Amino acid sequence: MNELMTLALLKEGTSAKNLLRGSLESIASIKFVDNSSDIVFTLASIGIEKLMKMSIGLIEFQDNGKWPSENRMRTMGHSIVSMNERLNCMLRKSLEEVKQRPYLEKFYNYVENDPYWPDLIKVFDAYGKSGRFYYLDSLANGYSPEKTSPLDYWDSVEIKILDDFPDIRSEIIHSYGIEHGQARARLNQKIAESFYCWWEMIYKFWALGAIGPIAKSCCSHIEPPRYKNDIGKQPIS
Repeated sequence: MNELMTLALLKEGTSAKNLLRGSLESIASIKFVDNSSDIVFTLASIGIEKLMKMSIGLIEFQDNGKWPSENRMRTMGHSIVSMNERLNCMLRKSLEEVKQRPYLEKFYNYVENDPYWPDLIKVFDAYGKSGRFYYLDSLANGYSPEKTSPLDYWDSVEIKILDDFPDIRSEIIHSYGIEHGQARARLNQKIAESFYCWWEMIYKFWALGAIGPIAKSCCSHIEPPRYKNDIGKQPIS
């Protein structure tokens, strides 16, 4: 990879990191989803897509000595669900050849078994592909939308978490004022943790050279921050 390509990768990595950090901060500060959803969904869908495409590109460069063509990258579109499946297969394969396999497997398996991340992926996939104009498009067909909205997917994530943590559900339903805000913050934390752990897993694969030396040398540009107040805490390492 020449110097200009490396510079482009570093710039793109910094961009993804800024977007993902902004996503986490926005999730952590949610009080009313309707007022925060577009900020969260926009930052997250773009940041995740960037990091996934960079990771896929780096793996293909490591395997073939050539970065995927612009047309090849464009064919991936904004389908974060498809990219996630593809990237997971690539990461799983990379584990077979890395010395730190037991350590990296902890991160990979944690995300693989995360009950909330697959549903969060659907939120950002829907928003990236068509959700940005979901309600505008629905006006054109008499508001008989054929696709599930990003907000509906988000609601399903929250419902699943509240089913798993009935104490948070009870606090949200029965509390007011400061106490209600604290309960909402606990729900936000569960969502942020799921998001953070995926980001941290990708970073670990870069940092430990599992997807090649270029990713290892550039990993600081996608490194997740260390959050205070337990938002995005690390339950793996």
